[in-house]
Amino acid sequence: MRRTPRLSSLGAAIVLASLAGCIRPHITEPVEIEVYDAFSREPVAGASIQHGVPTGMLERELREHATTDASGVARIDSIRLGGDAWWQLQRDNASAEQRAPYYLGAGWSQMPSTFERAGRGHDRTRYRAPLWPDIRVAIEVPAGHRGILAWNAVDMDAGVDSGWLPPAELWPARLAGDACYRAVVRPGGAGVVAHPTSVAGVPGFKPTSFDMWTSPILRMDGQPLAVVEADDALRDHRWVADPSQRYGGSWEPIAIDPARVRAWRLRAHRVIGAPDGYFGTEFAWFIGSLDELRVWAAAHELLPLDRNIGSPVRTDDRAATRVYAASRLLPLIPVAKSPSEPPSWSVEWLVAGRW
Repeated sequence: MRRTPRLSSLGAAIVLASLAGCIRPHITEPVEIEVYDAFSREPVAGASIQHGVPTGMLERELREHATTDASGVARIDSIRLGGDAWWQLQRDNASAEQRAPYYLGAGWSQMPSTFERAGRGHDRTRYRAPLWPDIRVAIEVPAGHRGILAWNAVDMDAGVDSGWLPPAELWPARLAGDACYRAVVRPGGAGVVAHPTSVAGVPGFKPTSFDMWTSPILRMDGQPLAVVEADDALRDHRWVADPSQRYGGSWEPIAIDPARVRAWRLRAHRVIGAPDGYFGTEFAWFIGSLDELRVWAAAHELLPLDRNIGSPVRTDDRAATRVYAASRLLPLIPVAKSPSEPPSWSVEWLVAGRW
């Protein structure tokens, strides 16, 4: 017998709040998520599934969490609404270096489109969701490049020989110690690196998530580019030794060199209440000096915003933060129509969390 979607107790409270004009009601529907390895097609036990939606300025976001069993299946309530929802899949039963990248996607009202519907059973609708191996990325920025460097996904299926699928001879290395795949990619003429969202018929592909440990290395002329995050202060640091201690000392802030070429991370402010990084797979940097960044921001009338609340920062410096209104920033970020040229592959090993 089909189970009617139920109104959760939290949902009931939300209904009352919505009647007061605060936020909309939400209902939940039980589903089963089957998580499998995209390469081996084997079930993934111990995978963490999280699901959430923003509820409004005055309420905490709704969250659901489940962990897959030995057969790779987890039961979770899908929160339904008429707006944005986010999902995360993460392999939890592996070391940090071997952990597969999580899926982070947006679904309208219920399930992301990259989850394959696999019928019904036990009064629940089952969906299949793939996890991919850990793929780290290095981007070779053309010498002399100035302006936007963008990373985004291309909604298409690429064949096995596309170059985005790691070659079979690298697979055994994944089983050795802290080995991870490394893809070295080069942006096209517009300064875009684009990856397919599905490879060889398996949807959901996404290289390892971008965070402080796994962000792509940006290189120019064989040297790494200094990356400045969107809300970092405009200052450098230098190490000052303490003569009274053999190895003592501290980092002190110094004025930033406005002529040094860096990769300035750009962020678009748009979704309130969603988790950090909830911008799909689009990432962008401005490549250039601080002075060039200021000229570029002024030319496009970009005003710095506070990352958390989206209000303008009280400053005359257009580069004070690199968080800008989505309506102005997103049209400036180029979007690719096909994947970048196939990357060159290698196997790397992590040492104490660093490359």
